Amino acid sequence: MSGPLRELAATRLAALCLNRRGRPRGLTFDDHLVRGALILDLALCGALTHTEDAVELDHDLAATHGLADVAAQADEGDSSLLDWLDWGALGFDEWAGTLVEAGLWRLRPWSLRYPLRSFEDGQAERTEADRAAGRAPARARAPARAPARAPAPAPAPAEGTSGQTLAVLTIGSVSGVFGRITEPPRWVLDDLGDARWAGELVVDRLAELRVRMRSIGRAVDRARPPPPRSGMRGSRGPAECPGSPISTPTGAAPRCGTAPAGQCWWCCVS
Repeated sequence: MSGPLRELAATRLAALCLNRRGRPRGLTFDDHLVRGALILDLALCGALTHTEDAVELDHDLAATHGLADVAAQADEGDSSLLDWLDWGALGFDEWAGTLVEAGLWRLRPWSLRYPLRSFEDGQAERTEADRAAGRAPARARAPARAPARAPAPAPAPAEGTSGQTLAVLTIGSVSGVFGRITEPPRWVLDDLGDARWAGELVVDRLAELRVRMRSIGRAVDRARPPPPRSGMRGSRGPAECPGSPISTPTGAAPRCGTAPAGQCWWCCVS
């Protein structure tokens, strides 16, 4: 089962949510990120298709790609794909557990060096390659153009760029795993081919969720009394980061690996 899971965009994006020491970012947003990536994985393997009337899900085809449980959850009840992306039970922690069971990740035992929960990514080199590609995305090769008089076929992923890599670039751009939050390049969505509709659906929803979470976080911050100053007069320590909705026991603002020192994770995703 580790074979199909290894190449999924959800697996590669989850790895990008780990910092250099293997610690997860710890963001609620990452639950939505994983579910959005799985929706795109289902579309890329052909199990999830969009017609004029409805969205259809082929459970047998999903099972051949190791996504039987995901398809069952996404198709449960009368809820839509967007409902599952917003409120689905499968999140980052559940997907991390799946990767550990499959042997793709290893949960590090507690030690003085790793006192907090952390994972060892079995594909660390590929993860760093994905991170570098996301910071400077470049098209491998443009799809060949059909003759002018021939009907234009549905575009396929560009040769040299897999559909999963395109999915990583698509969702990673709006999720902050590459540093800055930007819209995915147009050519990335174009090269998704028949799965473009799923990419656009996930990107638009994740952007809406990020704005909503940021608004809620700012409302919580405004309701709090100002924290006491620390250090020299006029200085602002990590515990006084204006975007931090919570503080750790040590007084340092929680932040992901891409946030500058002294800033919280909310500053990173704003």
